[in-house]
Amino acid sequence: MKTLIQIITALLVFAALSSCTSPSSSEPDPPAVPSTPPTKTPNSEPAPEPKPKAAAVKEIDITQLFTLQTEGEALVYDVRLPLYYKLGHIEGAILFYPKPFDEAFAEEKPRMESALKEGKTIVIYCGGADCHDSHIVGKMIAERGIPVSVYPGGWAEWKEVGIE
Repeated sequence: MKTLIQIITALLVFAALSSCTSPSSSEPDPPAVPSTPPTKTPNSEPAPEPKPKAAAVKEIDITQLFTLQTEGEALVYDVRLPLYYKLGHIEGAILFYPKPFDEAFAEEKPRMESALKEGKTIVIYCGGADCHDSHIVGKMIAERGIPVSVYPGGWAEWKEVGIE
């Protein structure tokens, strides 16, 4: 029985270490699709589609996140693998599994825009300080015009402090 527990523990540790992979490393970001047809310029070349202005990415600490969350002022996204989300996540967090990123973003963009109109902060987190997925996904969202805050302590710090 002890051996079985050791095997299960080893598998969980291996899975945790391998879960922090860059969503952009396996799939290149496809080119933006224009939302409106391009207009013709006098020389018959289509005008380039304007890109949304890149928004800011900033970091917040556990105290800031806790305050925003308890005051109902945060829209929180967990960017870990679905299995880890099911095993535990910050209360109220929404799974944002970014593969493929554009599909996940298109699905969540209206909710993000609505939250911003309500004055909420969009927060992204992943497994913890050793996982950089929250920064990668945060940058990709910000490049599409949505300001985000990254909580670098992630699930590991949140759980360690005991705020489950």
